[in-house]
Amino acid sequence: MLAVLGLGFVPLQSAGASPPLDLESEYFHRVWKQEHGLPDNRVYAVLETRDGYLWIATTFGLARFDGRQFTHFNPINTPEMMSDDCLALAEDVAGNLWIGTTMGALRRDPLGRFTLHRITKYQPEDAVHLLATARDGGVWAVVRNELFRLRDTGPDPGVTEVGLATDFATALLELQSGNLLVGTDADLRQVDPSKRRLVGIDNLTAKPGVAIADIHRSADGVVWVAGDGRLLSHASNQWDQVVRPRFGQPAGFSRLASDQDGTLWSTTTNGCVDRLVDGEWTRYKIPGTPENERIYCAYVDREGSLWLGTEYSGLHWIRPKKVRAYTTKDGLVHDNTWTVHETRDGSMWVGTDGGLSRLSPAGQFQNFTQADGLVRDQIRALAEDDAGTLWIGTGLGLSLFSNGQLTTHRFPGDHAANKIRVVTPSREGGVWVGTEHALHRFHAGEWRTFRTEDELSARDVRAILESRSGDVWIGTLGGGLNQFRDGRFRVWKKADGLSSDSVWALHEDDEGALWIGTAQGLNRFKDGKFTVFTTQQGLPSDLVNHILEDDRGNLWISHDRGIYRVSKRELLAVAGGKAPIAECVSFGVEDGLPSNETNGQKSQPAGWRSRGGRLWFPTTKGVVVFNPDDPPDLPQPPRPIIEQVRANGRPVMGTASPTGVDSESRLELAPGSASLLEFDYTAITFVAPDKARFKYRLEGVDTDWIDAGTRRLASYSNLSPGNYRFQVTAANHQGVWHERGHTLAIYLAPYFYQTWTFRGSSLGGVIGLSVIAYRGRLRELRKIHRLQQLAALGEERMRIARDLHDGIGANLTRINSLAEKLGEEAHALPDTVARRLADTTREMAGALRDIIWAASPAEATADGLVARICQQAEVLLNEAGIRCRFDLPDNLPAIPLTAEQRHHFLLAAKEALNNATRHAAATEVRVRARCEGSTLELVIEDNGRSFDPTSVREGNGLRNMRSRMASVGGEFQVESKVGDGTRVCLRLTIGQTATSRSDP
Repeated sequence: MLAVLGLGFVPLQSAGASPPLDLESEYFHRVWKQEHGLPDNRVYAVLETRDGYLWIATTFGLARFDGRQFTHFNPINTPEMMSDDCLALAEDVAGNLWIGTTMGALRRDPLGRFTLHRITKYQPEDAVHLLATARDGGVWAVVRNELFRLRDTGPDPGVTEVGLATDFATALLELQSGNLLVGTDADLRQVDPSKRRLVGIDNLTAKPGVAIADIHRSADGVVWVAGDGRLLSHASNQWDQVVRPRFGQPAGFSRLASDQDGTLWSTTTNGCVDRLVDGEWTRYKIPGTPENERIYCAYVDREGSLWLGTEYSGLHWIRPKKVRAYTTKDGLVHDNTWTVHETRDGSMWVGTDGGLSRLSPAGQFQNFTQADGLVRDQIRALAEDDAGTLWIGTGLGLSLFSNGQLTTHRFPGDHAANKIRVVTPSREGGVWVGTEHALHRFHAGEWRTFRTEDELSARDVRAILESRSGDVWIGTLGGGLNQFRDGRFRVWKKADGLSSDSVWALHEDDEGALWIGTAQGLNRFKDGKFTVFTTQQGLPSDLVNHILEDDRGNLWISHDRGIYRVSKRELLAVAGGKAPIAECVSFGVEDGLPSNETNGQKSQPAGWRSRGGRLWFPTTKGVVVFNPDDPPDLPQPPRPIIEQVRANGRPVMGTASPTGVDSESRLELAPGSASLLEFDYTAITFVAPDKARFKYRLEGVDTDWIDAGTRRLASYSNLSPGNYRFQVTAANHQGVWHERGHTLAIYLAPYFYQTWTFRGSSLGGVIGLSVIAYRGRLRELRKIHRLQQLAALGEERMRIARDLHDGIGANLTRINSLAEKLGEEAHALPDTVARRLADTTREMAGALRDIIWAASPAEATADGLVARICQQAEVLLNEAGIRCRFDLPDNLPAIPLTAEQRHHFLLAAKEALNNATRHAAATEVRVRARCEGSTLELVIEDNGRSFDPTSVREGNGLRNMRSRMASVGGEFQVESKVGDGTRVCLRLTIGQTATSRSDP
């Protein structure tokens, strides 16, 4: 027998109406639409699968979201998808993703392969608009209001006879018993699929005519049923009605979702969302939604964020702000806040750039400005003395607030003397005041001033702390840390171990250790010793604006890029060498801070711990409050995923390859395919996804983890054959790392000649052949060496013979000729012939000396070559009556030259000198030499007759000089202009063997 049971809901009572609150005052809110990459603005279903991806079903296709970008699936890129109108989503126990479409159900396995499941009975109009996970595998599906069981092998029509076709099904959930709760547009039904019949619902009063909107099971196992603006919960076999107040105009329940903390969310039909926490209801208006907005789905991911799919406005992301912030929207006088202080009546005072704000214990703001008697609106310091007077430091002196009255005190001097940086109450009564020019103390109605002449290390005072022992510690700008005891100052600076001489913050802990915040690190001072902590020890920043401590021994430190929490125990472990770095948890705008930039450095106190234990920090956009008992931690680290692997630029695994990547994957690569191996990886997080950090390593190559920062690509080149394991892990923006990470095993196959079998069988033959080849080669080398020695000796003999023939031989011939002529014509030209004979003999002797000099190893340097040329130039030019000038460096490098280089360079230079003395009719010759790098340059210039090198036929002298320089790999240049004389330049590369023209 079939039974139909309705919901026995009682109309809700209401004592009054309250309007919806602004969602963004307590929650982060973001919207994704088509212009952001969503396939369509109409979103029917949202689901986070176990791999961390968020899947979105829309009217125009399926989307996968990793926090940074959407990946689309539609009939164009997914042939198995017959329709892109996606209606429902579910994940089964095996990790298969099921997508209900208007043309059957699509199944995507963990490796990314799609399979289409059609409901044969209703093709082609087999729209699957509801899906629910089945405990023993597969999913339950509703098609035309009939139930189907879908497994890996196809649909099971065995439960289609339960008679649901009479009403439209709106919700579906499998209970722990295995039965199904089915909501329709008329009632709630329970189905026993094993008996294929409806069963009764215990403790639920029958009352027909109630439409069911949604059925949801929360993390604690409570089943929630919403319908017609009413709500039921089922726990401990009992159905209870949940009553809520009326929020303005009526709005029915639509979709339900809950988080791990027990918060229940219920959407409405007028663009709002209701929150139930500890029995208290709150309604929020969703920004950017019209009044008639329909919300098709609600889902809470593992990070605690609420996702809403709408009819018109796309996909909404809502995340609670665990950090409380006060801004001008809450009544603060100005958003740029500098200092905070709690007075004895429980009021919190906030100094800003626009005046002073008082937040009463009741939560009401009262503001004070110059119009109310403040000396200036820019507040930089606050303190309450033992008489209950509030001291207010400004940029123009002090304002004192007592008994509701404001008075003013200014220090003598210029404007800088009244720039108040810090005010601190004294244990003996009165206050200490730090300004840009001095340190002041007010005690027993009198002021005392301390300046640099009083041994204060610097005039600009930035922080003051009076320790429990009675010492007064003063932090200064550029002057280090001062300790005031018994009327004397002692100064501690960077030379004493302090990390910086600019001290911004001071804090004393219960152990008497002094914590010092500076411009370049956090310091701990204990027993006369400084311990320094910086980014090298794991801190997010070296700069410290302020230091607070909670009851758990954690330090909370503000800086210019946010606030972080670090355990003192971890810092001491680092100091003792027991840990490499300290683990810090960072907080920024992603966690509720109105601004990442906190204030301090020239304002104190730039942070306050209230009597209730809450921590207050001023920022540039409001004051922020932390509750250390409920910190805004994100303990869930993002799951790292290897998305794609490319070998030599070709995808071999991942989203663009035949197989996907899962935690058990193994990749086998063909020989030679990993000249370049690239890994694309990511981390699935929806909170500050761009700030996720990564580390990776390839076992077999990397000995340690590689810190990739925010980079999402790793590449390796020229890997040898063998087995490897690529591992990647990720951390969220707070520094919480995933413990396991993602690992991919890789096997790179070798070529046949790279196998050990081939190598072993070839080794013996190679050794034998090597011995034979070695012996044969040794014999050949000996022959070649002997031939090279003979060739070198022959070449040297030929050069000497050529020089003797060209120089001494030619001169001997001339001497012989002159001697014969002298014998024949002795009576006619005895003096002229004798002189010519003497000149020739002298030239022959000089040529012989040149040959001997070129062959001498003692002269085989650039310095010796230039000295030889200058010596001969001086002799030659003096004999010709020509003035000679030398322009030489102090010392030339003693770089060795070959005999051939020196010989040809010298003869080319002599040829140039001879041309200047014989043909140029010059009165002055200048010889310049220099060496730049490996180039020796010699320039010979005269002031004699010039010629046009382009129109004058090149004679033997010029040809000889050009040929000689080319034979040793050098350069020859000649320049001559009418009226400017002639310039000859010789260049030679030294320090290496020259290459002649004849070399191959």
